[in-house]
Amino acid sequence: MIQKKTTIRDNQEDKEEERKKRGRRAVVILLIATIGIALFFHLLSFLPATWRKFRSPVIIKSNNVEAPVESMESIEKDLWQLVAPAKGVYGICIVDLGKGNTSGINKDEIFPAASLIKLPLIYAFYQQVELGKIDPNEQYSLKEGDKIEGTGSVYQQPAGTIYTLRQLAALMGKQSDNTAQNILAKILGEEKIQAAIVDLGMEKTSYLDWETSPKDIAIFWQKLATGQTLTTAHRQEILDFLTNTIFEEQIPAGLPEGIKVAHKIGMDEGVLHDAGIVFADQPFILVLMSKGVDLDEAKQILPKITERVWEEKGA
Repeated sequence: MIQKKTTIRDNQEDKEEERKKRGRRAVVILLIATIGIALFFHLLSFLPATWRKFRSPVIIKSNNVEAPVESMESIEKDLWQLVAPAKGVYGICIVDLGKGNTSGINKDEIFPAASLIKLPLIYAFYQQVELGKIDPNEQYSLKEGDKIEGTGSVYQQPAGTIYTLRQLAALMGKQSDNTAQNILAKILGEEKIQAAIVDLGMEKTSYLDWETSPKDIAIFWQKLATGQTLTTAHRQEILDFLTNTIFEEQIPAGLPEGIKVAHKIGMDEGVLHDAGIVFADQPFILVLMSKGVDLDEAKQILPKITERVWEEKGA
């Protein structure tokens, strides 16, 4: 009888131990599942940025192999023939990012910068972000005195509208927004912007005088594209801001459909510019600047210049 009771008790203890084991396993499985779900949603939050990396232009490295002189001379001759009959002065700078060679016409000529001056301003903004002086996610409340009419949508918004500084930088690229430029320029200050210009090596560019040269603008794009400045993430973000803008009528119009371009336009009275990176199989920088031109005529000429350069560099 005692042995039978002992056996029953042992069986009960075994069953209790088995229940405890199952309970512990259930807790472990639940914990793993909870961690897995949390990790899934955490990774999900990064999908937009990850997807953007796949669809965006990529940073490029140059191998600095010079192209034949004959090729450079041929395209320069054709470019002169394209602009010679036109009113005003045209400046063109082409940099092959794979081979490292530069060609063009009036590359060192000084031109009114118009909205191309926003390029070093964007660089100065991210330079201060990397120095820890500016938080790109800081919110800014739009003031009536900030507003500058012209390109962009910010001036149409009511005072008190909230933007992050990063959003303002994005609008300065996508829409060439003048009010966004005004706000970021006041936050940075002219000294920091001009210091950034010097840091980039843009010797003929002045933020105070709003002037630059085709070669200087090409230097900006070259350093942005080949990793000679800022972090990869910030350079990629700038390229994103300057791709698929609301102004696609100049360089993009002279390229085959589907060719990506990160670029910035500039327009003022008698002035039409477009400058950026054409992401062909062999990417290249194309800077087109003009002054004293007939705008309607220039709007026809810039795409034609792009077509000719594409024949040489992209096709």
